Amino acid sequence: MQINRDYESETNLRGLLFYILYRWRSIIIIAILCAIAFGGKQYLSSVAIRDAEKLTKEEQQYQLDLQNYQENLVGNKAKIDKLTKRLEAQKEYMTKSIYFQLDAQNVWTAESKYLIKVNQSTQDSIQEGSTIDPADSILPCYTVLLDENIDEKTLKKAFNTDETEYIREIISVLSNVSDNTITVLISGSTKENVERGMELISRQIQQLAVGKAQEIAAHQLITLGRMVYLRVDQELEKKQVDLLSQMTNDQKQLQQARTNLNELLANGEPRRPGKHIVRIAVIGFIIGAFFMIGLYFICFTLNMNLKESSIMIKHYNLPVIGEIHKNGSLHRNRSFDKVISLWELGHEVADSETTYNQIASLIEMQEKYNSLFLISTLSDEKILPVQKELTARFLDKRVEVGGHFLLKSDVINKAAKADAVIIVEEKYVSRQKDIHSVVETLLICKANVIGTIIL
Repeated sequence: MQINRDYESETNLRGLLFYILYRWRSIIIIAILCAIAFGGKQYLSSVAIRDAEKLTKEEQQYQLDLQNYQENLVGNKAKIDKLTKRLEAQKEYMTKSIYFQLDAQNVWTAESKYLIKVNQSTQDSIQEGSTIDPADSILPCYTVLLDENIDEKTLKKAFNTDETEYIREIISVLSNVSDNTITVLISGSTKENVERGMELISRQIQQLAVGKAQEIAAHQLITLGRMVYLRVDQELEKKQVDLLSQMTNDQKQLQQARTNLNELLANGEPRRPGKHIVRIAVIGFIIGAFFMIGLYFICFTLNMNLKESSIMIKHYNLPVIGEIHKNGSLHRNRSFDKVISLWELGHEVADSETTYNQIASLIEMQEKYNSLFLISTLSDEKILPVQKELTARFLDKRVEVGGHFLLKSDVINKAAKADAVIIVEEKYVSRQKDIHSVVETLLICKANVIGTIIL
């Protein structure tokens, strides 16, 4: 046994970690108490404010904000739905409309003009002095000619399209009551298309002339002229520009509405004033936990007591013949402490019975000792259990407790005369400077120190 004076003490981070982990109960208890204190203070504070009616304006503002939030939420959803449907309808129209797909600068137009000439018999039947023109009652029959039953197959063939509902856009029937004329205009992309369309419409007009229109009043339908020409359709050009502009505007509004909705959903509903008790309690829990961890860190750093059993070997060249792990004996039936112990030691901790058997075997393997003398810087109450365990295993040896080495004057003499001396110390309790004094004294009196037992 000798003192290693070149030994430098250093903070063992692994030891610090497990020093804190084994105190998890106190950390959680203080954290829970802090959570209760913080949450309770927040609750009492909000109750006090509400009782004093100081929260009226804030509550009113909250209700207003909540109402605005809900209205904006519903409004943006409705706007998105409306704009989406409108854009779909606009895209469908752009794709299917015959008229919209024409080149406004080069529109082929077929034009036919008809004169309605009322028969003399119809004229004679009108009372003398009447200003009513009998042709005025006939004109509407021709202007709604597309409302008459036209075979759909014939329409598709004549206008070379399957989208018959869009044919009305390319056919215009204009009536002039001043000269009793009807003008039919058909627009298309090619000359052949408008000519085929005009043939169908002409046949329909002739059927009306001898059928329904004739029933209204006897008349003659005279063709004044028919022609096909290429023209610039300014109305179509304006319609195309307006629709594209409307779609662009709708897409911008749709994007903005979606952005607004995402922001509303991300921010969530306005928070009611005076609440947040759970959040404050969680903050209190975290503060309490970090406070205890910091406190234990300071205690571990400033603590000059025995922090690890290896110090006895490194500093004093004393073998550790046994280490009674508290975590193995006190907490062996507690799952979390057992997990920490396995993590720390890399194996399951033996119980105290097994450890004492191992200590006894190590002592027996050395020289034949008639007596063992236990000395320590601890109180007798902590050493007596060790004496009891060793006495039970050495029936032929006398195991004596010297007690606190620095407080009893006769301990030095007994230690010098004893066959074997064992130093018993406790981690985180025994002070290193006291251990140092004990070892120096034992060196001076040339006591036979065979090792240490660490509690």
